[in-house]
Amino acid sequence: MFSRIIVTGFLVLFLSVPVMASEQVDEANATFTFKGEPIHPFLLGKFLNWMSDYRPPIVKTVDVSASYSTNEFQTEEIKRQENSWYFAERSENDRNYESMSYKWYGKMTNGVHVVEISENGGGSGHFLGLLFLRFSEGEIFWDEVKQKQLLMTIVGTY
Repeated sequence: MFSRIIVTGFLVLFLSVPVMASEQVDEANATFTFKGEPIHPFLLGKFLNWMSDYRPPIVKTVDVSASYSTNEFQTEEIKRQENSWYFAERSENDRNYESMSYKWYGKMTNGVHVVEISENGGGSGHFLGLLFLRFSEGEIFWDEVKQKQLLMTIVGTY
């Protein structure tokens, strides 16, 4: 009973903290970057379903801060092309190649970002679409510390 009260009190205190705009959100809203680096193209790819799954995105929100400079989302992989597209590719061998790229067009007055995305799964096709995204701040209690997160949420596709 006592431990239940402590856990309940912790959750009420932890979850009731108001979330305010932060420097992370301000930077992302102004430049579509995190810590001065472009957001990884494959992180945007997390919002894409298989072409055969014609439905709303399965993944709705990703944690930009948690993905930053990890083995899966290395910032060194990102290349800026002359046409203002950010590009990354992965290849385990000659038969397993994929690439993802995007161009950020900016933010609308309602705070929603417009991003054109291109994906290639190794064939001759490049599949294009538009993502409509919004940034917010979240928190997670991890490794005995409360940490802020930059969250990117998809609000629409075309």
